[in-house]
Amino acid sequence: MRKALLILPVAFLLATGASPAADGDVVRPRAGMWQVDVALVDLQVPDLADEELAQLREAALPQVESSRRICIADTIARVGDELVEGECRYTRIGDRGTSVDRALLCTKPSGDSYDMTITGTAGLAQYDYLVRVDESDTGVTAVTRETGRYLGACPN
Repeated sequence: MRKALLILPVAFLLATGASPAADGDVVRPRAGMWQVDVALVDLQVPDLADEELAQLREAALPQVESSRRICIADTIARVGDELVEGECRYTRIGDRGTSVDRALLCTKPSGDSYDMTITGTAGLAQYDYLVRVDESDTGVTAVTRETGRYLGACPN
């Protein structure tokens, strides 16, 4: 079975952060404690039999799906994108109001690249994104749904 490198979603910190190109239109999250839930929606691997793909999806679930609480510092809430693997640059920022529509081109430390699109809705106290990652080196496509809701101030 071909092994696929899955990018763990960090869309919340990436897509809600400020970018100089769209600073006026970006909805930024509140600094504080957030409940973040991630679910695998789809996984496609070229030239992989259906049975092998089903096994790979099952093996990927513990790596991808999660429910966690994270504390977002004020500086991260303003800047974003610190936790994406490798280096990324926006190729499209089409955010309007509470609608999020972004595309990024990322280069992993290995030199391989992947495209990421983030679509959905975001507000100061909640978000709901579909994150699609297309890895050019492997042809693997992964789609996750990430939701988050603001819980209050971070504990001291």
